[in-house]
Amino acid sequence: MRISLIILFFLSFNAHASFPEFFGAGVQNAALGNQLSFDYTNPSHNFYVPASLAWNKNNVALEANVTHVASEFEPITNIVVKNSTNTSPASTSYGNVNTDYGTHQHSGINATIPVKTYGVFGLSVFTPVGSIMETNSGDAFLPEYVLYRSRYKRTQAFFNFAIPWSDTLALSVGAQMGFQAGANVNTNAALNGTGYGSSATAKTQVDPSLAGIFSLFYKMEDSHMYVTFQQQMKSNLESAATGYTANPPVPFDVTISSMIYFDPHIFRFGYGKNLGKFQFLGSVEYQMWESYETPIVRVIKNGGTLQGSDNYERVQPRNILVERIGLRFEASDSLGLNFGFVYRPSIFEQDYSGAGNSLDLATMILSGGVDYKFNLMNIPVQFNLGGQVHMLQEEKVAKSTNEEDGTSGLKIGAPGYTAGGTVSVITSGIKVEF
Repeated sequence: MRISLIILFFLSFNAHASFPEFFGAGVQNAALGNQLSFDYTNPSHNFYVPASLAWNKNNVALEANVTHVASEFEPITNIVVKNSTNTSPASTSYGNVNTDYGTHQHSGINATIPVKTYGVFGLSVFTPVGSIMETNSGDAFLPEYVLYRSRYKRTQAFFNFAIPWSDTLALSVGAQMGFQAGANVNTNAALNGTGYGSSATAKTQVDPSLAGIFSLFYKMEDSHMYVTFQQQMKSNLESAATGYTANPPVPFDVTISSMIYFDPHIFRFGYGKNLGKFQFLGSVEYQMWESYETPIVRVIKNGGTLQGSDNYERVQPRNILVERIGLRFEASDSLGLNFGFVYRPSIFEQDYSGAGNSLDLATMILSGGVDYKFNLMNIPVQFNLGGQVHMLQEEKVAKSTNEEDGTSGLKIGAPGYTAGGTVSVITSGIKVEF
């Protein structure tokens, strides 16, 4: 039935989180474990602690970067890929899962602009190279690393205004921008042998949405402390698909629902100590994932004969504490070396023995980089180069007995597989002040 082509369009969306939160807003920040540095002129701090920009009132600062991301996950072979819950007539078949998610290039631009004596405006825009957004839901039944398939392949914008409250204390308010999408499709779907073709009418609407950002920054002679709150944002797609087949006249009425993007509530607390040649940086983030939904698109039957989704998978998302440590060594007045370590727990509480194969594993991240400062026609310039390796904790998955609906048989993913792998990141950028 040609209505399937329309439905497949809406199935192409996925649930994502944030590229800068995962891989870094700027090159120096990424090398330090995705956190604030002691360079308060760095405009990429607009993502982490925008209040730290408050005293940079003299110059416009601009930082541009390009990041290359490559993933390599464990191969998954010879598992059950079909059983009575996803094929008819009922049968059990084995196969392999494609764990090659390819490579991705992403760009970022961070800028700070003084607004007279009132404060500093910060803007950050992150976008895939060559596109605005790329989505991929992955497979609804097979093993899927739900936070890696295409979670970061979208354009994002963050804007803030930082105000110095005193010589040591600053605050900021701002927002990140997202969207809500809705569609209504009505079809007259003709089957093979009908004397005329299918037809349809469609109406879509995309509305912007905002999530607030607030931060406080306190600087001392050789140290600083800060707190940032970033509000949760859900970008949902909900589409109503109604119509009928012309011959025979079989009606259908379904709602297709998916959480296209998801950014958790984030509470970020950090401290930095400047020891001269060495600078120590540490932070923790409390990320609230309890409202997260997997990328699976849910088809809800309102009427007619088209079946709704079974939704056997019941994931248990949880809030997590992400720990970050950074160390910077000032080798000279112009050369700096940066190192970082991050530990991010899995956002899921359950093991993967039950129904469903949406995966997220605890991850250790090692990062490093170098930056070099020089003057070009009396303009301060800084070149940055960095990289990260995300090492997913290996986990042996063994599927429990019976199919997803409790009937006798084998679950999809049975008898089991090994989950894990690495994600490699290389990033470069340049910062200038005018």
